[in-house]
Amino acid sequence: MAPEPPVGPAALPPLRSHLYAPGNSERLLGRVMGAGADAVVLDLEDAVPPGEKERARGLVAEAVAARAGEEGPLVFVRINHLSTGLARGEVAAVVGPGLAGIRLPKTEGADEVREVAAWVAEAERERGLPEGSVALIPIIESAKGAWRAEEIAASDARVLALAYGAADFVRDLDLRPGASGAESLYARSRLVLASRVSGVRAPIDSVHTRLDDEEGLRREAGQARALGYFGKSAIHPRQLPAIHEAFTPTEEEIVHARAVVRAQEEAERAGSGATTTEAAGGGGREFVDVAVVRRAEQTLALAARLGVGQGGGADEHHG
Repeated sequence: MAPEPPVGPAALPPLRSHLYAPGNSERLLGRVMGAGADAVVLDLEDAVPPGEKERARGLVAEAVAARAGEEGPLVFVRINHLSTGLARGEVAAVVGPGLAGIRLPKTEGADEVREVAAWVAEAERERGLPEGSVALIPIIESAKGAWRAEEIAASDARVLALAYGAADFVRDLDLRPGASGAESLYARSRLVLASRVSGVRAPIDSVHTRLDDEEGLRREAGQARALGYFGKSAIHPRQLPAIHEAFTPTEEEIVHARAVVRAQEEAERAGSGATTTEAAGGGGREFVDVAVVRRAEQTLALAARLGVGQGGGADEHHG
């Protein structure tokens, strides 16, 4: 008998971009699906004023249901915090065949995640969905959340990844952000380590709030990728190409990864455990051992899952 296909976090593809849309805007809820993002986040929290919360819940539930069986971006919903009293009803309204996962704002402890996970499981049973279908993404937006990142990441099997929320984090600690990102480096690195130790995906970077600052967006996305993040949230479709570029292996990286794997195979045939190959970007020879090979294999696996680098080189895939 063939094994059952995976559901929930294990089944989801790599997600480079997560494009937000306010849940109370019918126009944007319709347009966001065709914007080219890998994932969309239909927002019931900060983007929706208090008087519009109930209406937004209905609109988002309809938008999610309409995506069942459709091609295109994966759909996530950012619910309100548990303290508002709105979250359980929102979970009940949006869980269904069109939903990939739920974002949990301002998460500060494992108990919050487990409580939402229980609500999701109940909704899955009511709708006849396989258990574990809906993933969870806790958003870390405070000192408490960052400090407890490991227990949050490990709190439930539904956790796909942690997401970093810069605006609230900066406010919570009264930081003064700069271009280098040094003021939040410790906290952001903590999310990377916690994710790796807990066995969840690399964390998702926060939005870049300045729409006309493409240079800043590219710098920020590149910093996040270098730090160990994978994927970035977005607030406008114009941000997607830069985000996709940052988290997609380049043609040079793919060619170099193939050369590393090939060099190691040739070394093994010759009875050697290590060898050298041309370094990426020139600069002479590079020592190749098991760690370097594993890194190259990861690059090639990611390229394959994203559908780039098939044949001669990377294509212009942007989701």
